Amino acid sequence: MVLSCHCGASRVLATGKAVLHAYCHSQVCRELFGGAVVAVTMWRGADLSLAPGARAAGCFVQPLLEATRHFCAGCGSTLFLVDALGLRVVSHALIAASYRGILPAQHAPTMHLHYAQRQLDIDDELPKHLERPGGPQYQPRPPVAPLAVTTPFVERRYAMPAAPRRSGFSGPGSETA
Repeated sequence: MVLSCHCGASRVLATGKAVLHAYCHSQVCRELFGGAVVAVTMWRGADLSLAPGARAAGCFVQPLLEATRHFCAGCGSTLFLVDALGLRVVSHALIAASYRGILPAQHAPTMHLHYAQRQLDIDDELPKHLERPGGPQYQPRPPVAPLAVTTPFVERRYAMPAAPRRSGFSGPGSETA
C-alpha cells in the first residue's frame, strides 16, 4: 500500500501487515497529530518506510514524549510517527486521503489505546485499553442511583405573634379611628 501526502511529493510504502487499528488517546498522538482522539493504524518499523523516489521527509524529535514525527518537507503533512516501541503510527486521515477520502474497511478501529489519558469519553462497544493491548481495560463505574428521600417534606407555616401595642406612641400610623 502506498500512502501520499497532500502535495504528492512524499510517499510512504507499507509492505507488511498492520499490527493494529485503533483510536489512540495518548498525549503523543494528541500533540503530534493534533486531535483529542486520533484514529490510527500501526505497523512494525520494517513494514513501513518512505517509498523509493519520494521527497525526503522532515523529522521532528520530541524527546519528552519519546516520539518522532516524520512529515512532508513540502506541504507539512504528517506521514507517520515512530513511538517509544519503534512502531510506525499512521493517522487514518492520511490513509483515507490516499483512497479518495474513504477509509478502507480493513483499517476500521477495533479498540481504544491509552484510554487512561483520554480527554473525552467515547460511548462505543470497542475494548478500551488503559494503555496498550494486553494490559488492563477500562471498567466504567455503574451509574449512581439518586438519593432516596425517606421522609416526606412537610411545609410548616409559623404564625408571627402580633406586635404589642405601645401606649403613648405618637407617630405615623398611631391615629385611631
